[in-house]
Amino acid sequence: MKIDTGILALFASPLIALLGGIIVLLLTSGHTPYVPDRPEFLSYIDRLGFSSQESTSPGAAGSIRNVFSPSIPDEENGSQRPETLIPVFVSMIVENGTKSFCVMNGRKMQVGDRTDAFILKAIEKDAITIRYMSGIEETIHVKVY
Repeated sequence: MKIDTGILALFASPLIALLGGIIVLLLTSGHTPYVPDRPEFLSYIDRLGFSSQESTSPGAAGSIRNVFSPSIPDEENGSQRPETLIPVFVSMIVENGTKSFCVMNGRKMQVGDRTDAFILKAIEKDAITIRYMSGIEETIHVKVY
């Protein structure tokens, strides 16, 4: 039985390529994948809790309110006075002209709606502004996905 050399050439090139691939795999098997020190999505999460305050009284400080502190500094003497602020959790903002609304603390609210603690003053694309009964305005920014 005689074997044609053309058929052997057809089978030889894939075998050579397969052996070359195995050799390269064995030589590069010590390669470890790149793992960042800090996952990138954490930088987006860090920017979610941004909030600021503005006071309507002249000469008031425009500092950022500490959302983890239950009290606000008193403007006259710099001491801490207790303020009954409820935590505000904004779940959703729907911007639709005059029909815009947001969901705060599980309740659908439009501009002008009030609770015992605050009045909703403005709804923007990625933020809402509320005014507490003490006169302090707070803008709460929401991450848009």
